[in-house]
Amino acid sequence: MVRTLATELRFALRGLTQRPNLSIVAIATLALGLGLNTAIFTIANALEAQVLPVRHAGELYRLGDDANCCVNQGLQDNYSLFSTPLYQHLRDDVREFQSLAGFQAAVLETSVRRVGTPITESIPTQYVSGNYFETLGVLPAAGPLLAPADDTAGAAPVFVISHRTWTTRYGADPSVIGATFLLAGRPMTLVGVAEQPFFGETVRPDPAGLWLPLGKEGEIRGPTAQAHRPDSDWLYIIGRIATGANGDQAQTGVTAALQQWLSAQPFVSDEERATIPRRRVQVVGAAGGVRTLRFTFEKPVTVLLAMSGLVLLIAVANLANLLLARADRTQAAIRVALGASPFRLVRQALIQGVLLSAIGAVLGILMASFATRAVVALAFPAVDFLPIDLAPGSTVLLFSFGLAVVTGLVFSSAPAWAMSRVDPIESLRGGGRGGSAHAFMPRRTLVVTQVAFSMVLLAGAGVLMESLRRLEHQPLGFDPEERVVIGINPPAFSLPPHEIGGIYNRLIGNFEKIPGVAQATYALYTPMGGGNWSGGVVIAGRPPDQPTNASWNRVGPRYFELLGTRVLRGRAFDDRDLRPESRAAIINETFAQRFFAGENPLGRRLGRGGPAHASDLEIIGIVEDVKYSGAARPALPMMFIPGMQTIAYAEPSRAQSQSRSQVTRWLILRLSAPVPSLPQHARNALAEVHPDFSVTRIMTMPDQVSGNFRINRMLATLTGAYGLLAMALGILGVYGVTSFGVARRTREIGIRMALGADSASIVRGIVRGAVVQAAAGVGLGGAIAWYGARLIGGFLYGIEARDPVVLGGAAIVLLASAAAAAAVPALRASRIEPTVALRAE
Repeated sequence: MVRTLATELRFALRGLTQRPNLSIVAIATLALGLGLNTAIFTIANALEAQVLPVRHAGELYRLGDDANCCVNQGLQDNYSLFSTPLYQHLRDDVREFQSLAGFQAAVLETSVRRVGTPITESIPTQYVSGNYFETLGVLPAAGPLLAPADDTAGAAPVFVISHRTWTTRYGADPSVIGATFLLAGRPMTLVGVAEQPFFGETVRPDPAGLWLPLGKEGEIRGPTAQAHRPDSDWLYIIGRIATGANGDQAQTGVTAALQQWLSAQPFVSDEERATIPRRRVQVVGAAGGVRTLRFTFEKPVTVLLAMSGLVLLIAVANLANLLLARADRTQAAIRVALGASPFRLVRQALIQGVLLSAIGAVLGILMASFATRAVVALAFPAVDFLPIDLAPGSTVLLFSFGLAVVTGLVFSSAPAWAMSRVDPIESLRGGGRGGSAHAFMPRRTLVVTQVAFSMVLLAGAGVLMESLRRLEHQPLGFDPEERVVIGINPPAFSLPPHEIGGIYNRLIGNFEKIPGVAQATYALYTPMGGGNWSGGVVIAGRPPDQPTNASWNRVGPRYFELLGTRVLRGRAFDDRDLRPESRAAIINETFAQRFFAGENPLGRRLGRGGPAHASDLEIIGIVEDVKYSGAARPALPMMFIPGMQTIAYAEPSRAQSQSRSQVTRWLILRLSAPVPSLPQHARNALAEVHPDFSVTRIMTMPDQVSGNFRINRMLATLTGAYGLLAMALGILGVYGVTSFGVARRTREIGIRMALGADSASIVRGIVRGAVVQAAAGVGLGGAIAWYGARLIGGFLYGIEARDPVVLGGAAIVLLASAAAAAAVPALRASRIEPTVALRAE
């Protein structure tokens, strides 16, 4: 058996070398098709199968099964976020877990400066429980890691950094271990470095590089701290199940403990208390940690896998056509006449196909390593570190070679079938030259299949590209050109609002002194930046049990003027509104239409925080809509208030939320000229106000806007490339079949021309036949695209997946391309000399 297989492989290799041009085309086509599928599968596998680089990761379980982030106030149906007191209750009372670690869902930048140095850096930071590293199974690379004792009242202020932070920011300098640093202006000691592979528990772009004990959050973040608020959910939880327990038992125990805790909380209203029995916690395996990337990219990757598969199917059909056209029926007839069985001819054809695919797979894996990184770069254009393993592991290699074997068997089955049906007497007599209609049918069917799949890909690419165009050119409500967004990390201010306002006013003044900066202001969050603070708003004169939910933002001086946002009615904020005692508010157009339909909102009063605050603020203006948290969704009803406006709230949670919102982290500049070395100017401007201010990000506003479309752009770019590739392969298929048909009909065409047919009629007939084949494929592909539209419907903006204009345009392009492809062999056929054609037969 082994000897027979070796003989067949040698025969297959000899066959490939005898037809080098055919082999090169086939291998290149396979490398492209298999490489695309391998690249997308590599990403899908990394998102789904990646395991945290910790000990016994398979024993980890997470409380919650989604990626809700980052702070929630109010009850959840299925809990995934937890407050610090709730985490501590679950940690201490749930016996089904041997340990539970809590950690901040978000990663926030913290300004870090080593004592004795002038350099303040901004490092992604996460607050974690004292048992975090012990629970996850992480060892130190240098010094000790955090321990439960570090997370208790009165413990020394310490922190830990990642190995990547240690090497990239501090050059793996051992002297930083034990050194004192100022974190947001607070002195803390760096005690250890986590081992090298560990990046945290959440697979996300730019994960935490610094970890602090939960108990120190109040010292670092001051009035913006979450740690002691029972009504503020901001932690994820991962743990290890106790010996003898299982996931179902743990879920029952955690849910019971949650309901018991909620029943004792004073912040739960009477109406909410009745719903406590339906509140649940799902306990799920956490070997891969919290997979935020999977939640974001699972559907786009599914779409890309489907489209890559279609490209491969088109390539398979094209190769089957190519091999059918190049099948040496005369040689096969000789071999049959000498005693070769049809089974052996089929076996040899299949082995040759699998060999071609295997070579293509090797090249495809090499190509996939570059393609994978290109796709990731499209999806994450401004990310420094993405903790996913894109190396082709054993699963990827098995997938690639398994797909190659299946592909080889599929595309070589048609020529194998043709070889098995050869008639040696007819072939040796030359009957193969004339051919028969049934011998030509498989090639036509393959062309119809190619065109159909090309239609699907071209239509999908068309709607995704048109959707992206509409997203990018929608009215924004502001002018992003010549605007720059600067993220800043302020120290923890424990100052009254008027002093905080003075600090931000000094910042504005410093930035406006920079040559090329025309205006500067600040905001709680910026347009298309992804931020969204929202809550109930009560309108004076309305029933108190009918609060409205709206987004709100704090803004600095000349905010609307700087952005170029039009004031539709009333006025913008001026100097009299910028004091803490201001009671002015501005609403957007959607707010006015939704809550004041048919009324004049100007002069009406409203507030946040319940009926007692319904008259706190007066509406002084209405501005046009601007999108802040999602480019593909309609603008939210929104209210703007001055940056330092202060309301006297009796509820501690409201007062704390107000204090948090007054320490803003975003500056916006309008430039009048390019500013060389803007990062250095920004650092200098911040340092003049406070040495512990740091810059977290500098980005032009067009880049910030563009970042909202990264998934749409990735899909549109890749499907556009897939569509063009599919169309090229489909056209090659039409050309190949038409050329093959012309060659087999040489005698017929010669007779027709000898009987008086002119060149034009010959060309029309051949082109008409090709267009009819293409039309059949277009019709089939259109039907597939129509019924498969739901696969991409969730990624579209302003256009339906079944848009008739796009479908019609794709059909016209394919039919015109098919006609052009067929015209080449048709023109060649029209120049046939009848006498030469007849003499050749």
